[in-house]
Amino acid sequence: MSTVGRKPLKYILLDLPSDHEIEGDLATECDVLYAMLANHELAAVTKRVRIGRPETLTHMRLSTRRPEVVHIAGHATVDGLWMLGEVLPWVGVAKSLAACVTTLKSGQERIVNFSCCYSEKAARTCRRRLGPFFSGAYHFVDPKIEYAKAIATWTMFFHQRPTTSNHREIVERITTFLGGEVLRYMPYRREVLPLDESVAELERIARRT
Repeated sequence: MSTVGRKPLKYILLDLPSDHEIEGDLATECDVLYAMLANHELAAVTKRVRIGRPETLTHMRLSTRRPEVVHIAGHATVDGLWMLGEVLPWVGVAKSLAACVTTLKSGQERIVNFSCCYSEKAARTCRRRLGPFFSGAYHFVDPKIEYAKAIATWTMFFHQRPTTSNHREIVERITTFLGGEVLRYMPYRREVLPLDESVAELERIARRT
């Protein structure tokens, strides 16, 4: 599909709803964020993707419009993202995210937000796989995060129209407003791993780092 004439994409919201959110037809975090961005007239530069099965995430191809911020929201265990009865290990998440964006050009930046429980484990496990594609990741300070707190935090984040040049200042304002650190930034190095790097090797790297 041609992308000629489209505005550059700023935000990709990857929505991984739980069983009870689907069965109850409940609003997800990404639903709330997309509605807010649309009300700010940013719908044209925002792409929301609902993902129910691991293979959907694995086979995504969203790379043609080079987003600045990729936000992945869902429920997680310490081992990976929970997706309709299955857990996609963090190393699988990293491979999927790497496949859905282009590598960074010189001077280019792109951030990924992990909005889930055990998000620091996610950011740390994924960082070497994602180094060529993302300049860094945001994760929650606490291992577990309540839905309401996550919604409040990311609503404040996206309300201020984050870019790769102002996101740190935005998070500083959120920290001041909430009276304590909720989000933390983990910078990535642009290390290139072979695409056929084994899952076992990635897990070994994650444990070591």
